[in-house]
Amino acid sequence: MNEEFTFIAAPLLEHPMVARLSQYEHHRDKTRLEHVKEVAWVSFYWGKRLSLDSSAIVRGALLHDLFFTTGCMTDRDYTVSGTPILRFKMPGR
Repeated sequence: MNEEFTFIAAPLLEHPMVARLSQYEHHRDKTRLEHVKEVAWVSFYWGKRLSLDSSAIVRGALLHDLFFTTGCMTDRDYTVSGTPILRFKMPGR
């Protein structure tokens, strides 16, 4: 199960915007990157147990805090290796 999680998570964890989360504190003496990795692992585990789309769950968990502190609040598409991973549109635009 660890290999599958790593295979799913690696492209996003290697992305500079996601890696930048290591620069931001979260809570309980963790960085925001450590937090999203923990959320991704626990979500992956339960997704597998419940026969859900584990790939989508891991991607969502890794990205859920991306715009919280990175200052990337603009309308744009984000890709990993040319594959769209997120379309972000500011409300009211």
